[in-house]
Amino acid sequence: MRTIKGPGIFLAQFAGDQAPFGFGPGAGQPWLPQPDAWRDLTVAAQEGAPDSTLTFYRQALRARRVQPPEVDDAVNGAARAHRAQHRGPVGGALGTFCWYMVLICGILVIVPNTTSAADGFIRRWVELSWTGVHSLRSWDPHAMRTLYFRVLAVYFGVALIFLSFAAPLSLIVLYGNLGNLALGLSCYHVLYVNLALLPPEVRPGWPARIGLFLAGTYFVGLALLTAVVTLGYI
Repeated sequence: MRTIKGPGIFLAQFAGDQAPFGFGPGAGQPWLPQPDAWRDLTVAAQEGAPDSTLTFYRQALRARRVQPPEVDDAVNGAARAHRAQHRGPVGGALGTFCWYMVLICGILVIVPNTTSAADGFIRRWVELSWTGVHSLRSWDPHAMRTLYFRVLAVYFGVALIFLSFAAPLSLIVLYGNLGNLALGLSCYHVLYVNLALLPPEVRPGWPARIGLFLAGTYFVGLALLTAVVTLGYI
């Protein structure tokens, strides 16, 4: 059985003027119904018709097989010249206006999301450092903004360095891995704070402690495993 796809045809069947037009095993209907309107689009109906899609594709394939290589080079060169000539903005002044509007909309969407992600990432690490490092706990709480903006500066500095040479996929893996590490350390941090700073009568029970410990182990282990696989050690 032969099938062919082409302009104006979803799937041209083999022969016959009744569904399923020779498509499917034996005389049974296929699992997809064949519209009756396709009777004029079968291979048998297009056979010998000079203006049919079947004839057009056969002629194109025949010409492709016999033409010399320099014809291909000439056609490809003309296509490249045509694309270069018409590479300007589509739609004239209106097209240029729409292009800038799309750019502005993209900025309005990306900037808030990126800012929120960066702020959440930095706040998580600052809070971990503030409550987990003994020397930082002696700071004046108002001085935490100094630590926040220092980490923010380092964050953007590292981001600029990575954007200058790292591949986008590597940045996604790195950012996701740091996020997993931060989630795991946050679980350990919450467990430590609840056990070390809260009075015994309000400390979480053993199910919550075990859950936090297992969650932290999972995310830290996932981050370490991802790093090992990415670096090629496994």
